[in-house]
Amino acid sequence: MHKIELLINNGPDPQLSSAPWIRLESNAKIVRSKLGGNNTLGYYSCLNRTQVGRYSGFGSFSYLVDTEVGRYATIGSRVSVGGFNHPVNWLSVHEFQYRDTSRIYGANVYTAADSVHQPHSLDTNLGDDVWVGDNVVILRGVKVSTGVIVGAGSVVTKDIEPYMIAVGNPARVLRPRFEPSVVKRLLELRWWELELHQLRDLNYSKVDDALNTIEDRIRRLHR
Repeated sequence: MHKIELLINNGPDPQLSSAPWIRLESNAKIVRSKLGGNNTLGYYSCLNRTQVGRYSGFGSFSYLVDTEVGRYATIGSRVSVGGFNHPVNWLSVHEFQYRDTSRIYGANVYTAADSVHQPHSLDTNLGDDVWVGDNVVILRGVKVSTGVIVGAGSVVTKDIEPYMIAVGNPARVLRPRFEPSVVKRLLELRWWELELHQLRDLNYSKVDDALNTIEDRIRRLHR
């Protein structure tokens, strides 16, 4: 993983970074995050305190914070992941109770001693080979497991098991992507740990054939 303190594309054209290879469209931003490389961020998207595996990409106007994203994940446009949840049983839902607001509102009651009252922060997790459609909201602390598809416009409020398709507000599991035997093979094989060049010339549209070929290649690697 490569630690990136701050990387911004302020220009109108795509910006390519090497070591690691990252493509940033106009006004995309990476803040205090770790990336595996071979990643792409669409227009005005932002990764904040987020860790991302290789070959994962993000559409335009998406925002992820305090989130771990696996490899080969595809995140659509206008997606919100891990956003802060305001307290619902405190005196107020307002941030003056747990944050220095002097630069925001020109007034402040918060002190360092109040840090003990900071609302508990939970990390959010998006697994490998996840596809999140446009306009999805994934709440803080939720785990979207490997191979999951989240339909456009969904609001994910609880964990989703591997290789499920979930849709709606709140998101509910519609159906599994594959039969249980295929899901078992996928999870055991962990193909997403391979590099892109190791996945060429597969029969991608027929999952059993693709898995057979990958299994054969892995056996050869370990001879």
